Amino acid sequence: MDAAHAKFLQGKFAQHSSPPYALAWCNNSIVAAGCDKRILAYGRQDGRIIQQFDYSRDTDEHEFTVAISSPSGQSVVIGSYDRLD
Repeated sequence: MDAAHAKFLQGKFAQHSSPPYALAWCNNSIVAAGCDKRILAYGRQDGRIIQQFDYSRDTDEHEFTVAISSPSGQSVVIGSYDRLD
């Protein structure tokens, strides 16, 4: 398959620990977060975990429900019940 059609391939990219409610596409990663109170950044090329934040032991935190990246793809904001991280 040539490079022009390679971007349309479908398949399993990464395995997140819970259903990812919040997804953001960034320059070098895809950021996923959900009801497990964990934020993971997966490498766009291979799906490996690049960085992770675990709020599962924080009793004041709720599940993450929204994610957005900046127009440049350099930054991402993750939102939960009444907090932005």
